Amino acid sequence: MNIQSTQNRFQPPAPKPATPEPDKIPPLDVVAIGALDTGTGWTGINKPIRVTDPKDPNSAYVAKNNTDGAFISLHPHHDTRKDNITEIVMSHIVADEFKMPSLTFREGNLVTPDGRKSQVVLSPLRTDFKTLEHVAVEEIKDGDQAVALTVLQGGLLGDWDSTFNDSNLWVRNDGVAMGADYGYAGKPGISCLGVPFANIKIMKAFANRENVTSISDRIKNLSDEEIQAMVERQGSKWIRDWNPQISKELSDNLISNRNRMRQHNPFLKYVEGFHPGLKGPLLHSKYPAFFWKCSQAEAPPLNRPDQWLDVLIAVSKYKKSETMAKFFTYMRSQVQSPEEKAAEAKKG
Repeated sequence: MNIQSTQNRFQPPAPKPATPEPDKIPPLDVVAIGALDTGTGWTGINKPIRVTDPKDPNSAYVAKNNTDGAFISLHPHHDTRKDNITEIVMSHIVADEFKMPSLTFREGNLVTPDGRKSQVVLSPLRTDFKTLEHVAVEEIKDGDQAVALTVLQGGLLGDWDSTFNDSNLWVRNDGVAMGADYGYAGKPGISCLGVPFANIKIMKAFANRENVTSISDRIKNLSDEEIQAMVERQGSKWIRDWNPQISKELSDNLISNRNRMRQHNPFLKYVEGFHPGLKGPLLHSKYPAFFWKCSQAEAPPLNRPDQWLDVLIAVSKYKKSETMAKFFTYMRSQVQSPEEKAAEAKKG
C-alpha cells in the first residue's frame, strides 16, 4: 500500500488564488461649459449639458440625470439614483460583456463655482452619429448587427424605450447602429400589448429568422450565474455605492427576462407575423399613447389581470378620468394578485 499516495488523497486542496476585485472607477468631477447644440441629437427630457474635466480642458462630456420627465406622475416610485445606476451598468453590459457598439456611461460630480457637487451621469460627447429618427434605416450597413443590438436591449435588458423612440438608437457615420440610452432598462418584461421591446424600424427592415434566432439563443443560453456575474462585474466597477441588494435586483430582472425568452420568443413576430389587430396604426405611430402610458406604470411584467388593472387605474388618473378610475379600481378589488391570495390563505 502506498501510504504517501493515500495521505495525499486526503490532503485539503490548495487554496485558490483570490480573484482580484475589479478596479473601481471613481466618479469624475466635471464643470459645466455650456448648453448642447440641439442639432447634435443630444436633447431630451433629461436636459443634458456639456461639461469638461477641469484637469483635462480638452475633454468633453455630456452630463444628465434620469428625471423621468413628463411621465413622473405615472411613476410615483421613481428613483433617479436607481435609474442612473441602471443606465451605467446596462450600457457596459452591452458594450463590454456583449461587445456591441454602444454609448457608455459613468458616474460624475457636477461641481458648481462655489464648490458644491451634485451627482450626474456622464458620457463622452460624440458628434460622429445621427439618431435613427434623422437617418434612413437603409443607411445601416449591417442589419444583422442592428437586430442583435435591439433584441438584446429588449429581450435581456427589458428596455422598452427604444421600441418607438428612434432617438435612443444612433447610426454612426460609418453606418453602424449603436445603443445610446438605457434609462428605462433593467426592468422585468420584454413586451407590452403584444409588441416586443425592439426598435420597430430596425426590425421591420432587417429581421429574419436567422438573425432573430441567433441573438435570442444567445440570451436564452445564459445561465443564472453568468447573468449575475456580468451584472456584478460592471456594477462593482462603475458604481460608487454598489451593494448586494442592487446587484440582486438587477440580476433577478435580467434572469426573469431570459426566462420569458425561453418560454416564448415575441421577437419572431417580425418573421411569423403579428396578430391582425397589431398590423395597423400601432406599428406605424411613433408614440401610441396607450402603449406609452402603460409602459410607464408600476406593473412591469404586465402579464396578470391585477397588474393590467393597476396600469389602467394609473392611466385613468393621469387622464383625470374619475369615472374610469373608479371603474377600474372596483374591478381591481375583484381580482387578487398571487401575493394577496397567499396572504389571505395564510390568514385562513
